[in-house]
Amino acid sequence: MEEKEGIKHFLCAGTFPERTRLDVYLADCLETDRLVARNWIVSGFVLVDGKKGKPSLLLWPGAEIEVSLPPPRPAQAVPEDLPLEIFFEDEALVVVNKAAGMPCHPGPGWWHGGLVNALLYHCSGWAGIGGEATPGIVHRLDKDTTGLVVYAKGDIVHKRLLEAMRERRIERRYDALCEGRLEGEGTIDLPLRRDGEDSFRRKVDPEGKRAVTHWRALYEKEDKTALALRLETGRTHQIRVHLAHVGHPICGDALYGKGDPDDPSRFMALHSSYLAFEHPLEGGRLEFSCPAAFLSKPF
Repeated sequence: MEEKEGIKHFLCAGTFPERTRLDVYLADCLETDRLVARNWIVSGFVLVDGKKGKPSLLLWPGAEIEVSLPPPRPAQAVPEDLPLEIFFEDEALVVVNKAAGMPCHPGPGWWHGGLVNALLYHCSGWAGIGGEATPGIVHRLDKDTTGLVVYAKGDIVHKRLLEAMRERRIERRYDALCEGRLEGEGTIDLPLRRDGEDSFRRKVDPEGKRAVTHWRALYEKEDKTALALRLETGRTHQIRVHLAHVGHPICGDALYGKGDPDDPSRFMALHSSYLAFEHPLEGGRLEFSCPAAFLSKPF
């Protein structure tokens, strides 16, 4: 690939399986969605031996495919100078330590003050996610959860990290304080689904999707327990719902526990403390550790 004046040029040539469609080959070659490849072809960004192709064009041995993509569209989110602790950054991805109160992704009601706004201000080199110069979300943390989270800078890296997440090749661990006393270690294997018509809350339900949380008690004090947790699955609100269901909600959780949403001093004691995965371009294992600050303070 070469880049000139914001235009990215890809050249693909080789022997193709018999009756291979242009859109199918292009999606595989550039590791993108077939619909995205089709849109490139229809928009005239793809030439086959110097001529515009059609998505259904059947390729022949030695055909040269040239793809010229315009620069990504500006992000919908606005860059904002917000505090941001960057743990790691290269041309492919960025790992940050998210602060409490920051949503991981923009949306209705959350177009400002979020992690994406901060990333757009502090980091550069966004190659584009779906044609937009914005961070690619790989996994989410709830707004009040703190800790490590990874974002992709381009489509190929985004796709590979999402695949790694689906195949459970990204290891995530959490620190937490829960109400009550727990001893030893255990596994909560309870399916989760939406709680009725409420699109935000989740509940344990035998008709839900499988959710598995492994926990280990670290120490107890004043009817609270410090926990180390590891996710086997990554359902929405998984740790919070699981612990609340077994009678030990996260301290400060206003949705599933005893936290007061109107208390300005409230914080939810759940923190993404460890993240490990293989670098999607260079290979080699990346490991990041960031213990929760609340575990080092008396409680």
